Amino acid sequence: MITKPASKERLDARIIGAGLPHLFALEILEVVDSTNRYLWRRGHMGAPSGSACLA
Repeated sequence: MITKPASKERLDARIIGAGLPHLFALEILEVVDSTNRYLWRRGHMGAPSGSACLA
């Protein structure tokens, strides 16, 4: 009885540990995406066309 919950907790921790990098990667991608969109929009507003394509 005692070993069962302990192994389940360990398994849950392993699953959470395996999922964390994916969550971080998704969050980083989202930040990069919104930053790129912001820079692209800002470049299109105030810069001559062509300079935004280089970014």
